[in-house]
Amino acid sequence: MRMIKVMFGLAFCISFSYANPVFVSFINEIQTAPESLQRIEIHTTPSNGAGINLNGYWIKTRAGIATINQGIIIPYTGFITIDSTNTSGIFHLNAIADTITIYSNYNYPIQSVIFPAQLVGWNKAPAPPYGGSICLYRSPYYSYYFNDWDRINWYIDSTPTFDEPNDNWSSISGTIFNAQGQPVSGLFVDARGPNGVMCGLSDNTGHYDIFGLGAGKYWLTVWVVQQYVPVGNYSDSVYVDYNQNVLSINISLPINGIEHNNYSAFVDNLISAPNPIRRNSKISFVLPYENEVMIKFYDTKGNLLKTLLNQKLNAGRHHIGLNLNLIPGVYFMNVDIGKQRLTKKIISVN
Repeated sequence: MRMIKVMFGLAFCISFSYANPVFVSFINEIQTAPESLQRIEIHTTPSNGAGINLNGYWIKTRAGIATINQGIIIPYTGFITIDSTNTSGIFHLNAIADTITIYSNYNYPIQSVIFPAQLVGWNKAPAPPYGGSICLYRSPYYSYYFNDWDRINWYIDSTPTFDEPNDNWSSISGTIFNAQGQPVSGLFVDARGPNGVMCGLSDNTGHYDIFGLGAGKYWLTVWVVQQYVPVGNYSDSVYVDYNQNVLSINISLPINGIEHNNYSAFVDNLISAPNPIRRNSKISFVLPYENEVMIKFYDTKGNLLKTLLNQKLNAGRHHIGLNLNLIPGVYFMNVDIGKQRLTKKIISVN
């Protein structure tokens, strides 16, 4: 049991235990071009995998199947490179688009990576550039603190580091302050954008770092551990270039602990909600594919008023009535579609 103290002018504690599903990854880095340097780095996480015998493991790509040769063992360093020299069969990686899947010697699929892809995520990556690679980054604490999957992201590295730890990711850093201008510790900061999702945790000085990002635009949201109500956000998008650390992205939390969150353009494009709302108003949304949808309403103090919807829905257009007896005023609506979240400020009128 671990205690985290979160300060919003007043102090309170949240206690929780750790029993989290952890994503086990084998594929750690991929290079596709030039063809003479096509290779896949294996590095098992969360275990370093030292001593694992890869005999009978096999890799499937669009071109075919390559079986890892006998006697290939992950060394003490935890890294090993797989290519055409230590496999039999067809080892070929399509430089433009491919799906790479590694299977155990029991024919169990361990991990797949698809590229190119947007939105980038745990199994979706950008395409490796010529002479460069795509690398995996895992949040060092996300599954440790949350009953959720690890945060995984793929980014481009123009200087491949096979048989060594990954590097050359982009990052965002800053400090979180409460409404009184005091630093706030123990809060998570999400960075979300088409090129990935990653998070940071504020320390006892309020400082946070979000590592493992690819180049691109991100929206930042602050939220409390194990509570899925955002408590603040950075007012603008943040652009990071390749291998760049963007500093001083400082976030000031609002007095009421919740505010409009504009980071998820993906969800915002799917949702249509009248504003202001009335008692008989309806929310409509379009799902491009089957997904979990949750819609909740909160007051300005962050108190949950009602969960309007919490279920998996098929692809297509959906409508849901509000069925809320709200007095005129300001409210907040959280919409979760899969792993994406949007918070909208809603005005209720008679």
